[in-house]
Amino acid sequence: MQFQTVCIRCLIELNGLLQGMKGDGIDLHGQLNKMLEKILLCDNYRLTIDCMTGYAGMLVQKLNESDEVQLGGGVIKEVQLFIRRHFNETITLNMLADQFYLHPNYLSRLFKEKTGKNFVEYMTEVRMEKVKEMLADPEKKVSDISMMAGYENPRYFSKVFKQFTGMTPSEYREALNRQ
Repeated sequence: MQFQTVCIRCLIELNGLLQGMKGDGIDLHGQLNKMLEKILLCDNYRLTIDCMTGYAGMLVQKLNESDEVQLGGGVIKEVQLFIRRHFNETITLNMLADQFYLHPNYLSRLFKEKTGKNFVEYMTEVRMEKVKEMLADPEKKVSDISMMAGYENPRYFSKVFKQFTGMTPSEYREALNRQ
């Protein structure tokens, strides 16, 4: 009976510590009550230990699921902010994964899940929006704009811009001037 009392106190203490950290999907109080009933019905040490480890495993799983949901959104917002701030630099998925301490495959999947776009699509969209703003300035050369947007090859830049907008950078600029 003393062993069960110690186990129950440990669980109550653990629940108290986790209460402030819990995610929306974790009903710690309800889970604890069910586990306390099970422990009180255990008639030997082995069963009590099995109940304790099962409960601890469930807590770890629930907390990991909760962390993944919370972490995913926050990290992707940080990645998006990084891309917006550094759009004119060479940014690769591997570089971002290193920067944010994630595996590239996980970052890629998470990014697509949270934004609906893959990394390259998002990066291109950000760059093209910045390019459109820069093309409004008739003093800037298209080749200079391509470099400012992170494209080292002006031909490739023009090809990407045309795929994105349906016009070449020069045609886009002319259309802006006509308005």
